[in-house]
Amino acid sequence: MTTIYQKTLCNLFLVNVIIVLIIIYSGIYSKTQQNIEGVRILRHHQTIAQVEKNLIRLAKDVDITQNMMEKSITHFGDVSKFHRLCKEIFLKQRKISIAILGGSASASFHTTSKTKRYFDHVAIFLEEIFNVEIEIVNESLGGTQSIMSSYCLQNMLNVTNVDIILLEFAINDNFAHVNLRGRTIEDLVRHLKSFPCKEQPYVIFANLISTQILFSNLTKFENCTTVEDEYFNAVAKYYNIAAVSWKNQICEKTHKSMIGFKFDDISKPDKNHPTLKGHAQLGYMISFLLLRLYKMFQQNPSGKSLNTKIPNNLTTMLTKPIDPRVWLANPACFMIKHDIEQMCNNKNNNVYICLKERKSFRFEQIRNIPGIYSNTPKGYLKFQCVVNKETFKNRKKIKIGFAYRAPLLETTYLKLNVFSKNTSYLSENILFPLCVFYVTRTYESNEILTLTGREFTVEFKPVATEKDNFKLYLVALLIGFVDDSFMVIPNNSTTGGKTVREHHHQ
Repeated sequence: MTTIYQKTLCNLFLVNVIIVLIIIYSGIYSKTQQNIEGVRILRHHQTIAQVEKNLIRLAKDVDITQNMMEKSITHFGDVSKFHRLCKEIFLKQRKISIAILGGSASASFHTTSKTKRYFDHVAIFLEEIFNVEIEIVNESLGGTQSIMSSYCLQNMLNVTNVDIILLEFAINDNFAHVNLRGRTIEDLVRHLKSFPCKEQPYVIFANLISTQILFSNLTKFENCTTVEDEYFNAVAKYYNIAAVSWKNQICEKTHKSMIGFKFDDISKPDKNHPTLKGHAQLGYMISFLLLRLYKMFQQNPSGKSLNTKIPNNLTTMLTKPIDPRVWLANPACFMIKHDIEQMCNNKNNNVYICLKERKSFRFEQIRNIPGIYSNTPKGYLKFQCVVNKETFKNRKKIKIGFAYRAPLLETTYLKLNVFSKNTSYLSENILFPLCVFYVTRTYESNEILTLTGREFTVEFKPVATEKDNFKLYLVALLIGFVDDSFMVIPNNSTTGGKTVREHHHQ
């Protein structure tokens, strides 16, 4: 009996202890949250003041001051969009998805699992603020400019599932052909803005600069003027998207040869890419932008004076573009990396494209970029294309293009044919310029084709030279509908001409 009595007392004591602990925990928990108009703002193990202090300390370790981080913000973008994101994260406690589109500075090719790129620092910072899982979707491709993403965005990303997109094209677009320079980044932004407002992510220009410009003695690079100054900043302001500039702060320091900003500190030996220190600097600058936005949210969690309530079907009315060269609307793409397994692109595209026939072309991968390769003039590729009904109802004028991978060390010709059962839309002989670098180059037809039906075929046929040489590494087929409401259609538009021309690439 004594033993049973002792056990009963012991159990009662444990129950009472548990009840007391629950009451204490409930009291603490109730004090660690704040409810404002239905939005629960969790106060995690670190206060925002502690997070900010830690960010400033980390930045100082890589020779970046708070003032430099502040000045690196060239545009805050759509503050109400970030406010809505904060509200949703706190209500649902769901993960945050960050997508990265850019060149080799962002691609994983130059890194290992132990290194941290600029977006890794951003992810760590967001995790500290929101205390949720951070997903990174990196669709960057080395040696690639923004034109690829402007066509292939919906092949690369499910945009509606992304919260924040970092666009890192300021290095590669600075070396773009004059016909593309500045135009394609606006094409990409307009593509992002074409989604319903509720589905649009918060977009940030993560602007780097080729380090050869930072340390160049050439007069033309004296002020570090790049495509960022000439086009990107204007696009960010016009379309109300965020922008952070590594260049604006680093250029001033390197040109003054200050300690901590020598060549080996922030430039890789290739004189093009930033070191891990440079990545950390940009990462902390972007984090500081997000810190500023988060503090705005804390001060006004209800969103008063901000447009935080948006109907599900509301879309952005795209105004006249800044650049008169902009023509791309309803872009479509067949991208070898994403579409080759099914032999067709996803049906989110404005044109459903399937690779129907191929001869003497094989699948290969160069520097982590999948493509279709041929080194004989005896093969061909045929893509079957079907335009979405709704798209065809509104637009019928298109341009055809493609992306391919260099280097090309020998003269190469290709015949590009576009036709349907009853109509020949295009027949061009295309000359590939020599190139010694591992880069992705693009071609866009000069001709504007007016479709007479929804279905057509795009054919690639090698053209033999005197040496019987041919080399092509195709990365993507590009199709764009022409928005002629903002541009003048040139006289060479055609509905069935068979012009044969030579074109140099962009």
